[in-house]
Amino acid sequence: MSQKEIDKNLAPKSRKRVGDIDVMTMSRVDIVKQFGINSNDNGGSSESQIAILTKEIKEFKKHSDQHPKDNSSNRGLLRKVALRKKLLTYLKRTNLDSYMSILQKLGLRQ
Repeated sequence: MSQKEIDKNLAPKSRKRVGDIDVMTMSRVDIVKQFGINSNDNGGSSESQIAILTKEIKEFKKHSDQHPKDNSSNRGLLRKVALRKKLLTYLKRTNLDSYMSILQKLGLRQ
């Protein structure tokens, strides 16, 4: 079974759209292709990391809503939010156009 099939089977079935792109139904590989800087990007660019973290945060939030007393998952959620915030701050400082583009695509606030 390929990684794409595994990601497809594990992906939540939510169809909520956020911004211009439905991040919840995309696999990690698709997110990197969509948000990567170029075709050689393997997920290391700030843009693709932010998009991947956004997907993971949405999954954690869904879990957290169902299990409000799960403190370890809530801690993981807060760590991912903090990391995304650091990456967004870095992107804003280094490449403002890319920062504004990713905010619009993911439907995030400034």
